[in-house]
Amino acid sequence: MSKASKISYKTYFNDRLKQVSFHGLLSYPLYLQVIFERKSIFFKSYYFELFSKARYVNMAGIKSQQSFINKMIKKEIDLIKFIVEINTSSFSLEHFKMQYAHYCKDLLDEMEPMFLSYLRTFLYDEGLSALGNSLQHSSDINSAFDLIQDMKKAFVPSLYQKLVNNCFFYGPPYLSLFSFMLSNNKVLLQTITIKEWEEQNLKEPFLSFLAENHPSVDAPALLKKIEEWVLPSKSK
Repeated sequence: MSKASKISYKTYFNDRLKQVSFHGLLSYPLYLQVIFERKSIFFKSYYFELFSKARYVNMAGIKSQQSFINKMIKKEIDLIKFIVEINTSSFSLEHFKMQYAHYCKDLLDEMEPMFLSYLRTFLYDEGLSALGNSLQHSSDINSAFDLIQDMKKAFVPSLYQKLVNNCFFYGPPYLSLFSFMLSNNKVLLQTITIKEWEEQNLKEPFLSFLAENHPSVDAPALLKKIEEWVLPSKSK
């Protein structure tokens, strides 16, 4: 019997805890249970925490809270299956939890605070300090990408282009990665997790996207920046 056949898992709403708001409706927190050789681990869903953020409430394609939750649970199950499959010969609960903490991470969410820091600095330098200060609050309910789309409409073209050009040098590759994510129909719930980046082998499609949409950008250097976000926390 293979080790994989001895592993079971499930997601469940932990009714031993207090209910919390999930986009305006009360919900028990989503948890995971993984069982191996009669031992269990329990831990909170990363995606429940991630998608509880207000900026996901108006996500395209989400018709209801239940639809959102179903897609979120599918994402969890896909991640668990992925980790189990790559560890069939050397599975342990401790290693599973370490790999879960690595592969679940959404690169866009990880990069966003640093990108907002870049954006605030850019606006201060351009004499728009009040707008820069307002980002501290508006970013809680809107993605940084959505803010940039409004700036594209509001700014004179030269200022907007300067903002975009500078971010390739002074910020994380958040903006180009977010644009790539929107063009990728394999992505579920507007994320590019480390699992998705590696499992779907997104490096070549990302380079092709840059060549088509940002031909003047040093694409290998930008890809290297992304890999620096992927690799440091990777479980060996």
